[in-house]
Amino acid sequence: LIWSDVFICVMGLLDMGYQYTPSTVPVEDGDLKKDGIFSVIRHPIDAGFMVFSLGIAVETRSIERVLLTIVMYIFLDRKNTIEEERLVEKYQDKYLKYIEEVPWRYAPTIV
Repeated sequence: LIWSDVFICVMGLLDMGYQYTPSTVPVEDGDLKKDGIFSVIRHPIDAGFMVFSLGIAVETRSIERVLLTIVMYIFLDRKNTIEEERLVEKYQDKYLKYIEEVPWRYAPTIV
């Protein structure tokens, strides 16, 4: 489980290239990424972090780590909501169409 999460993060980072930023503001000269892992889920790096965190919590049987993972999910989900609002401002209909094509933020069936 943990290694698959690392793979998801690395694929997301490689696909984003220089455009990766932890900020909610899109890179000024960036392009909308819709290929690679981004053709399956919209936020693979955050998904990888969350599942990695959950994997560590399960592996160590730590309720505190499970709770921290839940807090991280809430934080990242809010961050991604703001980021996607800014992506809609920047890319307009292109991003709205992307959301229709790839409706999953973190994993298929988990919006």
